[in-house]
Parts: sequence; structure tokens; C-alpha cells
Amino acid sequence: MSAFLGRCRRPRSHRSACRIAAAVLALPLAGNAAIVAPAAAHTVPATGGVSIPVGGLTYADGDGTETWGLLEHSTWSSRVVKHRYAVRTIYGYRESTTSDHGKGLAADFMVYSHTDKGYRIAEFAKKHYLQLNITYVIWYQRIWSVERASEGWRPMADLGSDTANHKDHVHISFFETPADYTYQG
Repeated sequence: MSAFLGRCRRPRSHRSACRIAAAVLALPLAGNAAIVAPAAAHTVPATGGVSIPVGGLTYADGDGTETWGLLEHSTWSSRVVKHRYAVRTIYGYRESTTSDHGKGLAADFMVYSHTDKGYRIAEFAKKHYLQLNITYVIWYQRIWSVERASEGWRPMADLGSDTANHKDHVHISFFETPADYTYQG
């Protein structure tokens, strides 16, 4: 377990989360859920029929060629969300000086008027932030962040439109450095 802790790239304030994750990794897993090293997840060839199980679905490499201009670890986590919740439209990189989109570290999962899907995605991201390398989530004019996790969902100022207020999409931002493991299940 100490080898795992040495690889933890989280801020000092989040090391306890890494200790918990290390303990979880040491436990036998039931069902088809698994936590795997990202090296295994990230080295899946672009072709060749290799499949990765994701929570009862099969995420085949043919379905995972899109990158949305995101960094590799952000892309992989975004694909997990896409396939788990059947999100058809995702926006990633765009020229921006004020958000993580310009760094390839943010994805917008469009749910349009399907607010129930948006709530499920946002809660999934919040619950699995550590495994998916998430730093914050914005949904329905509220924000949840790792840095202020104890405060839960916080309200945001009204920015006018449904899109600006994140009522038609879930925004997920990722840490700049990859996590030491990634969620599957």
C-alpha cells in the first residue's frame, strides 16, 4: 500500500482520500466492478477488437475514437461517462482563457431537457471524483468541487441562459495530472 501512496498526485489535503483508495484497491472486488491502473486503460489499442467492461456495458475501442481535444486522462474519464449514460453530444477543447476547456481539461455533457440524466451524471461524477480524476462539477446552476467538498453543492450566480447556467449540460473539469488509477464499474 505504501507504494501506492507514493504515487498519489493529489494535493496534501486529499492524501487521506488516496489512503482510502489504497485500502479499497487491496480488497477483493465483487461483481463486474473493478478499479484498474490507468496504464491498462490507456494502452488499449485503437483497433483490434479489445473491449473494456464499463458497468454492464461493453465499451469497445471502435466506440472510443473520439477525443474532443481533451488530454488523454480527461478523454478516458469522459468516455466512461459517455458510455455509462449514453451521452450523444460532448464538447471538450475550445479556445478559452477563463476555463479548463482551453487546457483540454474540461468536458460538457449535453443532456438538453433530460434533467434526470443530468442529475445522475453529476452525482456519478461527484461520487467517483477520485477515480475519474475530477476536480469540480457544475450542473443546474450549482457547483461541487474537491477543494470544498464538505460544503456539498453550492449555488452559482444567474448568468442568464440555460446554457450559461449549466441547465442543459453537465460540466466536468479534471485535474492537470493523471490519477494513479481509473474507475470502471
